Amino acid sequence: PRESHWPIVKRMLQTLKVLLWKSYTLRKRRWIISLLELVTPILLFWLIVYYVKTKNTPKEDITYDSYQYQYNQFPTQSQYKLAYTPTTSFTSTIMSAVVTRLNQTSSKVTLVSKNSEDELVAWLKQEYLNESGNENPYDSYYVSAGVGVIFSNPADTSNLQYTLRTTKDYLQTTDDTRYGEGSGAGYSRYRGSGFLSIQAAVDQAFLYLYHNIPVPNNVFVEYLPYVASTSFDLMSNLFPVVISLGFNFVMPSLLRCIVEEKTSGTREMMRIMGMKGWVNWLNWMVYSLFVLLPVTLVVTWLLTVDLKGLGPAIVAGYFPVWIIFMLFALSFITLIFVISTIFTNGTLALIIGLIAWYVVTILLNSFFVSSPDKFSLFINLLTCLWPSIAIQWCINVISNFDKNGHPWTLSNLFDDGAGGGRVSVGLACIMMIVSMLLYSIITWYIDSVNPGPYGTAKKFTFIFQCFNRKTYDAKQSHVVGNQRNYEKPPSDTRVGIHIENLRKTFNQGKVVAVENVDLDIYEGNITALLGHNGAGKTTTMSILAGFFSPTRGKVIVNGKNIFDNMDEFRSNLGLCLQHNLLFSFFTVREHLVFYGMLKGLSKSQSEREGIELLRTLGIEEKKDDLASKLSGGMKRKLCLSIALMGDPQVLMLDEPTSGLDPESRRQVWDVLLGFRGHRTIIITTHFMEEADVLGDRIAIMDHGQVSCYGTSMFLKKIIQHRIPTEHT
Repeated sequence: PRESHWPIVKRMLQTLKVLLWKSYTLRKRRWIISLLELVTPILLFWLIVYYVKTKNTPKEDITYDSYQYQYNQFPTQSQYKLAYTPTTSFTSTIMSAVVTRLNQTSSKVTLVSKNSEDELVAWLKQEYLNESGNENPYDSYYVSAGVGVIFSNPADTSNLQYTLRTTKDYLQTTDDTRYGEGSGAGYSRYRGSGFLSIQAAVDQAFLYLYHNIPVPNNVFVEYLPYVASTSFDLMSNLFPVVISLGFNFVMPSLLRCIVEEKTSGTREMMRIMGMKGWVNWLNWMVYSLFVLLPVTLVVTWLLTVDLKGLGPAIVAGYFPVWIIFMLFALSFITLIFVISTIFTNGTLALIIGLIAWYVVTILLNSFFVSSPDKFSLFINLLTCLWPSIAIQWCINVISNFDKNGHPWTLSNLFDDGAGGGRVSVGLACIMMIVSMLLYSIITWYIDSVNPGPYGTAKKFTFIFQCFNRKTYDAKQSHVVGNQRNYEKPPSDTRVGIHIENLRKTFNQGKVVAVENVDLDIYEGNITALLGHNGAGKTTTMSILAGFFSPTRGKVIVNGKNIFDNMDEFRSNLGLCLQHNLLFSFFTVREHLVFYGMLKGLSKSQSEREGIELLRTLGIEEKKDDLASKLSGGMKRKLCLSIALMGDPQVLMLDEPTSGLDPESRRQVWDVLLGFRGHRTIIITTHFMEEADVLGDRIAIMDHGQVSCYGTSMFLKKIIQHRIPTEHT
């Protein structure tokens, strides 16, 4: 079994190889754009990180509190509103001692017990409203000091754990208080709220009542040292914008290329030639990494190396930081993939993609990263699905360790350095991997159900139907149709393609392009679809090739509906559409080598077969010219050569001689007639002469329906019977 899979793996590797060659050629032929994508973000990081750092050298003067406060003699307030929970003998004894101590300082105390923390907080709010009449229960102008005491484990009398709740909103923990970047006003705030006096009273009551330890007079406290003034912190204030701006230079070209490849039909053409969808997405990933890989290497070096003696912008090892940037880059690329599947206009995709990238980054950073304590760890983890926010969490954590005087290392991978709902570097990296997988699944699903203007759209529930594929009788009966208008085939003919009840509508069913087409295409025959412009010929052929999804009907080949097994059907298909689907950056020879290798040929085989086809069609001298420089007739011959690469057993040619001069047209006819009996060929044409010369059987289409079907002689008889005879 392992050996049987090797040809498939080998084919996929060759497909990836030739797609990477296409990406390399695209980069080489558009080298100015590639150079700008590479150099611009590096220069941006260098200018912002080092120029701004040089101009804003920090002067952090540490200020120490000059006054010490005796712990057992904290100033008290004139009035207290106290509440505690839960109510036990232990907590009641502690709080009674607290009230006794406060009464000794002539403070008026109101003490209540509550069943839960929610009841305690509600009581404090209501007491404040009753006393002040102010609708804001956390206003600083509160006559009584309202404090709640929540005991965590009252059953353990040897270990005191409790939480204090006050009616002072300005006592919340912030990064300024956490890292000492505040001011000397902190002591007065804690004293005025009653926080310090209640904390000291509870501690002293517990020590004296349960351990017989009085607090001596020589115990003093003072405010923590703080930084009186700080410089502008580049990493915390500008980093999200720098990341968003520095790495999005790859977005315009990537989005435009993917969307244009989808809307032009070249992607579907490559799929017909043997390319798997996931291999193409992998190719675009590598195309992006052509730029982002060197950018991440250089940017990481700029951020982690001290080049000016002022210290590195990020105090961490080079390799871990580079891994963070690479995960960010991969997550960013997969996000671009998702955006590309939604749009069919490259310019619109670019505009909305850039706006969404900046707006979401700024909003998430403003509401979540800047205020991590307001949200749970789970909510903050969800923000990491946006790549720029995930890397911002990483940089913030590394910066937190640096502020604490402990450079971040891999041993701190899952340590957030501060708590309060912050996301550690390890969790952020895991979420970036999760986002890559999530965006890849979303890309695969949307691309399957909404492939754009070309391609067969799958049902929204197709993921539940992969194990429920129908099979059909390979010996299906011949289509009878209208007995008068359908010629009965010879008994020895074999049906190659069985079309049954095919229908296609556009504009939500208002425009019917193909209506109830029943047709048998016979092996080894050339079948011509003849009709005027708009008769439904091209739409029918596009449905057969998988460029359009049918509104209704099925097409059976070898007992299988091709709409359920399109890849298998396309493995032996050569297609030349009405419009020339060519790459502007490829030469004629490169087109044939590219599609030949997609078909499974080696490079030398593709070159040899391609040159032979060019010689047969008379354009060998143009082999090194860019496709964009060819005339219309030359492009048509090139498209026909591409369809013939790899010796396909089924050929679908949509007006193959359109735009050709009479001599070239005869040349193409001779080539196609040489395949008669060896390949199943379907052509569309509005030239009766061409259908008469080439068609073993001709299907005349009108207003999306097959009016008659048979050999040229059969159709002429039908037409003769329909034309009335004039008598003179």
